[in-house]
Amino acid sequence: TLSPTGASAPGGELGQLSQDSVTQGKVGEVLDLIAGPESGGRYDAVYPGRRRPQILDMTIDELVPDMRARGRASGSSASGRYQYIRTTLLDVVGGMGLDTATTKFDPETQDKIAIYHLRRNHGLDNWLEGRMSDGAFLNRLAGTWAGIPQTNGRSRYAGVLDNKAGMGAQAALQGLDAIRATA
Repeated sequence: TLSPTGASAPGGELGQLSQDSVTQGKVGEVLDLIAGPESGGRYDAVYPGRRRPQILDMTIDELVPDMRARGRASGSSASGRYQYIRTTLLDVVGGMGLDTATTKFDPETQDKIAIYHLRRNHGLDNWLEGRMSDGAFLNRLAGTWAGIPQTNGRSRYAGVLDNKAGMGAQAALQGLDAIRATA
């Protein structure tokens, strides 16, 4: 994951400003909760804590070799607002049936990918409808996103690269509760 507190400096480091999701409503708020510790909310974020605006104009097919090269250089191919690694991105995009030759990795596509993934693998709709607890949903999110804590407060990926939870478990649970409680 990326640190949302990287210095805003030449060289492409992430700044402190967060960028809201292009998706509105409760789903957009869930995306914002994930993106905060993952990328500081930046759609052009790449590991390790850098910005790479070029990825927003790349097709998925163009992004994959870029991810592979960055992964070899830095140890992680994490890209975009939700810091997808190459293998996970390809799995989710394949399930969606996107045309990877023409689909750009722009903000709208990044949100669509994350929403599909949240619905398919994390129980987003069950959680929104109250059929899954905040704790169970949080633990499912933590299974994908290193910046999201498990209910025990630790990142599932602590010790891998520089991964750690980017918020406390109580803050994450309170955030989920507040999202679900909004009208």
